[in-house]
Amino acid sequence: MEKSSFGSYLRSTYSPWGNSQTPFSQSSGTGVSWNNGYTNMLSYEFGMLYNTSTLTWRFGIEIFSPANLTGVTGKDSATNATTYYTMYNTNSIVNPKIGIEVNLKTWPQSRLWTYFDYGLANLTLSNTFQFTAAGTAQFPTPGANFREEIKGNAGNYTAGMGFESLLSDNTTWCFELGYRMMQFSGLSHNVAANTFQGVVTSGSSANTNSGNGRDLSLSAVYAAFLLRIWVY
Repeated sequence: MEKSSFGSYLRSTYSPWGNSQTPFSQSSGTGVSWNNGYTNMLSYEFGMLYNTSTLTWRFGIEIFSPANLTGVTGKDSATNATTYYTMYNTNSIVNPKIGIEVNLKTWPQSRLWTYFDYGLANLTLSNTFQFTAAGTAQFPTPGANFREEIKGNAGNYTAGMGFESLLSDNTTWCFELGYRMMQFSGLSHNVAANTFQGVVTSGSSANTNSGNGRDLSLSAVYAAFLLRIWVY
């Protein structure tokens, strides 16, 4: 294991997502409840590795792309009887990153390490609203179907522990447990639209129902599984 110097990897992570309705609930009209939300967040990553006797550098691109939410109904929160609209949500995050593993213990066919990663995450968030007649009457602004697209950037800081073991001649499998800190704030509109806050232009601040800036947190404990191919 200590003789492996250069390789590539594939990585997948799983984490619970406690802010399940945040991508749309902050700016979807007051007095509304929804019948669905996110429960988890998955990511997929690929990159390159450079290993020394004590350190392993990794350079990769991580993509967060949870399954789209379709057919989410927004109803009167007081009675939950009147449907105002149907909403469709998509989220995508691209996160170029660099990381370093500090090898704690190396055996001939396995390794234990602690690691630290940093990336710059780029978020694209889209909500499409299709109103019923009751919704148009309840929300004269916007008063018609619309789609909003939101953009933002955030630093992605992760740290944790990992274990690697031989799978075949030059292939290894790895398991990691870690914590991710990724908090988006200062989000902005990427396209012009007539929203619940009125007409917005591309580049303008994306605000909540109460007029504050929207945010989105993906900070969470996560587990990761990796496959690595060591070239030499």
